[in-house]
Amino acid sequence: MKYKCDKSQLPWALAIDLCKKYIKKPRKADYLLEELVKNHNVEARRNSQFLFLGALRHWSLIHNVLEPLYTKQPNLGLRALLIIGLFEIFEKPEDAPKIIHFAVDFAKHNLSVGESRFVNAVLRKASIRLAEVKELAEAGSLNELALCYSHPVWLIKRWEKEFGIEITKNYLKWNQLPPAIYARARNHVPLPVDLFEKTPWDDFYRYTGKDWSKVEALLAQGDIYIQDPSTQISPKLLTLKKGMHMLDLCAAPGGKSLLLADELAKAGGGMLASVDLPNKRFTLLKENLLKAPENVTSQIIGCDVFELTEAVLSENNVPELFDAVLLDVPCSNTGVIRRRPDIKERLTENDFTQLPELQQKLLQQAARFVRPGGQLVYSTCSIDEAENEAVVKVFLAENPTFELKETKLIYPWEENRDGAGAFLLARKE
Repeated sequence: MKYKCDKSQLPWALAIDLCKKYIKKPRKADYLLEELVKNHNVEARRNSQFLFLGALRHWSLIHNVLEPLYTKQPNLGLRALLIIGLFEIFEKPEDAPKIIHFAVDFAKHNLSVGESRFVNAVLRKASIRLAEVKELAEAGSLNELALCYSHPVWLIKRWEKEFGIEITKNYLKWNQLPPAIYARARNHVPLPVDLFEKTPWDDFYRYTGKDWSKVEALLAQGDIYIQDPSTQISPKLLTLKKGMHMLDLCAAPGGKSLLLADELAKAGGGMLASVDLPNKRFTLLKENLLKAPENVTSQIIGCDVFELTEAVLSENNVPELFDAVLLDVPCSNTGVIRRRPDIKERLTENDFTQLPELQQKLLQQAARFVRPGGQLVYSTCSIDEAENEAVVKVFLAENPTFELKETKLIYPWEENRDGAGAFLLARKE
């Protein structure tokens, strides 16, 4: 639908459109955001992303507040407008009257006068109900925490068992805040102070500026890469030397591959083979590795990791065994919920049975390509023991030729960055 809107209303129009698509067919938010029309100005796109991801972050709470106020289900556009409107009220309760007026005006020009009256009535009631529900968080029962922080009860119970209730509450609060944007400086030169501030993590800077177009220019030049500082822990576990042959499995979209290439370049250069299934993310992998340093030879292989064989490697002119292998497995993503709020809506209890089984198989497959004396890093963006320590423990029990050299676990409530797990394994000579 083409909305009639001025510059101030454009972010709402884009966010409502994203919300409609998500309601109609729930999918990964990243894929939906890629559909944002590029010819809109940078500010409008960024503001619409903030609105849409914010609504997803509080999806269950918003629906629990709105649904009882409907006598019948509103049409798709009206539902999306109410969701975005209530999220704005959640963010700025002191501006509720102004936000309601804005939403009513938007509905009047893009829906109908009758629907604008409906928006006015529903949002006024919802803003009162929202304030009441937010107070429930103080009571702290698991059901109330689930409602207030838009997390499934079963997941909260799981974390309470593993980490305790206080840490769980802290993590729920952390997940509901908009994530910081970090850039990795690829040329080891300090980034502009009007855009970024330095962090405790080498080469990583936090975006604090107002002009995203300048950031896009730095990205286009290959001077920076947008990624969370936690992504560096798995590549940093490896001891790199000039001339090394490295393999990155499950490599798309290529953030860690590019980081590996940059680290290998600092060590004097070498060869990096990156493997993943040919799909949309694989296209991003190829685009990212076009920026690899000149002293690193990069080879990209479109292949299912389980179908990777010595013959496939030979066909792509890479060795059959590698000095270092990085395996960043598909996981629950429980360490990055703040950044990917849609995870809460699609994660199931059964995933914590199925994913470790898949991770075990992938780790066994990755081990095939490590030369004697070589290194293997297993990594996740999960905070759950079942996907981290438990997977590695089973692998070591079944593979006595490997030993655990180092473990790095990041918990967001401790380090204020995305959660992750990384394990350095060495194959004995």
